[in-house]
Amino acid sequence: VWGMPCSSIRSDWAAQRIKGLSFMSAVINSLLKVREPKTLINEFYYPSKGPGMMWERFREAVLFGGGRVLLNSEVTEVIHEKGYVTGIRFNKDGQLQEIPASHLASTTPVSRLVPMLRPEAPEKVLEAARGLSYRAFVIVILILDQKDLFTDQWIYVHSPQFRVGRIQNFRNWSAAMSPHSNRTAIGMEYFCNKGDDLWAMPDKELIETASLELKELGLAVIEDITDGCIIRQDDAYPVYDDGYREKISTIKEYLRDIHNLQTIGRGGTHRYNNMDHSMLTGMLAVENYSGAKHDLWEVNDEKEYLETDRKAVEIRGEITDILDITFARMDKPAFATALGSVSGILAFMATIWLVIKGGDVVGPNLLLLEQYFAGYTVSVEGSFIAFGYSFFWGFILGWLFAYLRNLFMGLYMFWVNKKSEFMTLKDFFDYL
Repeated sequence: VWGMPCSSIRSDWAAQRIKGLSFMSAVINSLLKVREPKTLINEFYYPSKGPGMMWERFREAVLFGGGRVLLNSEVTEVIHEKGYVTGIRFNKDGQLQEIPASHLASTTPVSRLVPMLRPEAPEKVLEAARGLSYRAFVIVILILDQKDLFTDQWIYVHSPQFRVGRIQNFRNWSAAMSPHSNRTAIGMEYFCNKGDDLWAMPDKELIETASLELKELGLAVIEDITDGCIIRQDDAYPVYDDGYREKISTIKEYLRDIHNLQTIGRGGTHRYNNMDHSMLTGMLAVENYSGAKHDLWEVNDEKEYLETDRKAVEIRGEITDILDITFARMDKPAFATALGSVSGILAFMATIWLVIKGGDVVGPNLLLLEQYFAGYTVSVEGSFIAFGYSFFWGFILGWLFAYLRNLFMGLYMFWVNKKSEFMTLKDFFDYL
């Protein structure tokens, strides 16, 4: 991007296994021939000193174009009039300043942006903004006197015994991110809420907690950890809670009437986008300033922006529902009881019907059952005997059918899983 130096990173084979080896996935993939998600790739470009290089280059481009980049400046008010933003007010070095604006692209979380609008938004819109939630993010960066800690870029930690959610190995993204040849920089990532105990924990205590967890996970020893620092980011992850769609819809409809205001990025659209989707909203916003009509709220919602084809996802969901039923384990007692009951009721009703119908010879054909059902006659008493015999044999046959069906289905599932594992092993050797 913008001619930045990049290093080509080849992901390890283990990461490819997130494709999944579940039986259901194997069956669906074999039926649909679904394409692999676009993010499961073998190679990609990565900034040699991390994603921050993109924003440094972005700043250079803005300055080269005659623009200004104001750091440590907190926007407090967005002034709009007759459907257009006319300026913004911000606090810099303790002084309130104002600059005019002909276009405004905001990455600010919409929960913060809406209360900044002057004149104020209607109470319904303000209430919707107050109802949006976000998760905060704390990363504890530890420096270790160890060259190679583990081979992955990321390790996700799912155990409730640990508070860390993800561990990032910066050296494995790019060697330039750990320039000392015998040291490794590790990011212990914690997901929390702004103001909770983890967010408010002193830096020293956070470093001690992260160091201890890294040790307890068996990835390092305390003596190897030589330094650490903390980075906190509030409103990092939009929360998809109950009713958030309705709140976003309310805000979206109101902001559409401010024609030169565009909200972009993860916070601006309250969408848990990847970085590429977030950057795309910014690019499309620029095109909109030139006359295009892109709906930025739809980025990563339309088919061309999804990582997996939407139609394939919908079909996969429908087939999954069918397969859940098709491959579900049959309950042997339940199926046997059901089949026995139906068989017994049919024999009972057939006998009773012939008894009611009457005649010189009652049910001569059905009377042949006496060869199989001892004591059976075409009579009221015989109908109960027929029910008992039919229920018994129906139960036996139903139980046997369910047992054999489960047996053969289990063998088939075992075969599909083994075949899928074999194909993954084949991918491994092809990779080598």
